[in-house]
Amino acid sequence: MFLALLVFLGMSIYSTRGVMKNNNLKVAFPQTALIHEYDPAKIYYAHQYILLENLYCSLMNYSLTGELVSSIAERFEWIGSDAYFTLRKGLKTVDGHEINARDVEVSLKRLFILQSNTHGDLKKVLCGKSELKEIGDICPNLLVKDDYTVVMKLKKRDPFLFSMLTSADFSIIPRRAIDFKTLKILDYQNTSGPYYVRKDNGGGNIELEANLGHFYYSKDMPQKVKFIPSLIDGKSNSIRMFKEKKVDFVTTLDGSLASEVLDSPKTRNDVNLFKSIPIKLIAITFTPAGESRFSVAERFTIASLAKKAVLPFYLNRKGAESTIQIFPSFGQGALTGGQINTLQKKFSLTKADTFKKRFTAWNFPKESLAELSRYFPNAEFKQVKGLPGRIDYKGNSLSEPELFLQWTDTSIKEDISFFSYYMTGYFFSIHGAAGAAWIKRYSETADLDRRMKMCNKLHYDTVSKAITVPLTLSPYVAFARKPWKFRFLTLHAGTTFWRLRCN
Repeated sequence: MFLALLVFLGMSIYSTRGVMKNNNLKVAFPQTALIHEYDPAKIYYAHQYILLENLYCSLMNYSLTGELVSSIAERFEWIGSDAYFTLRKGLKTVDGHEINARDVEVSLKRLFILQSNTHGDLKKVLCGKSELKEIGDICPNLLVKDDYTVVMKLKKRDPFLFSMLTSADFSIIPRRAIDFKTLKILDYQNTSGPYYVRKDNGGGNIELEANLGHFYYSKDMPQKVKFIPSLIDGKSNSIRMFKEKKVDFVTTLDGSLASEVLDSPKTRNDVNLFKSIPIKLIAITFTPAGESRFSVAERFTIASLAKKAVLPFYLNRKGAESTIQIFPSFGQGALTGGQINTLQKKFSLTKADTFKKRFTAWNFPKESLAELSRYFPNAEFKQVKGLPGRIDYKGNSLSEPELFLQWTDTSIKEDISFFSYYMTGYFFSIHGAAGAAWIKRYSETADLDRRMKMCNKLHYDTVSKAITVPLTLSPYVAFARKPWKFRFLTLHAGTTFWRLRCN
């Protein structure tokens, strides 16, 4: 999944060792979390993914052309129905501790015990009915053959296994960094990724430094990355901070506002831009509370009026286009012409000028609240830091809303991690246990045409019942001050600092 984003830059002065120094890449980051709040086992939001994918590596990765390539696993292959992973030798943390097959085993077992990750489920496949309660328990189909070989034994080859293992959920965490009793990560200095945490000054001021011995390391990538909190009084100040040269890089979390920088003669020539393909989706989603309270016709009425209120705001951003479907028209699982016509007819039947029933909605743009109040005179619109279904309601003194607006990433090709993430929250017409059953059927379906029919049906059921109502699709955008250049994969919204280059 994403579940999804970004880039960076800095000034460069070379030392006699050939390594850049004084090139602290200052990144505008609209978060204030402490480092111990980040965990690959609990990735719900884009900012978590961004930080974690730089601290940790998974067994697999994607190349710049979108092909599966090695990461911690130098070689991966099927031998019969068993997946073999041969690890890189000599991969060490910044303190010199080698990462081997035991670290892979511990990382995966920890994930299986916690059962909190959102981008795929390997536990049932590898552990069967075995209940893991502690790291020492046996997972029958996860084997350590030797120090550098891990074997996953399956009943048959899984076409999604290798791609699923690219997700940050399946990051390899050095076992010495984990408390085996609580399963918490205690040490963010010894990591498996190209960066480690050098310092956490609190309030979101986190400093990363490159591991010079890592296989992704380059003297041309940022040697230090400093996260500068940009959220002030609930509003992002990333663009202002960039203009004032307080930061050098604005991630895809705020990159949609790039026009404010590119339209300024003072900054335009000083900027390099990254744009993904149009996979950033803005959509309205009804929660189970909204689904049970409102009929399909009422949900279409609410969605139609909400569209009138918020579309002008989002379409004002460069690259944004109105959409009626979740996946891009050129992507797998897209709606057919007949399905689109039927959906358009459903919207055309909604003639109401207002909707007067009471409801609560989260996270609609503040700039559209006046228009929204005109269409929904009795509704309550709240700004909440979090998503329904993924938030502690009691801890925040909140109750579940009937609907919410979200921006997220979609996909142009079948992606089991994408579906797994959204089945754990509110997005599709099914989720929870029903969603997990769908994932199981989907992953066990070998025929591509049948899988595509399943994708299309899930897509159409979701939009035709007005569970999730798409508004716009646009590229993910990030920008950095020159001389930094992007070497990012346009098929994803990832933000791997080590793929930035200064020449």
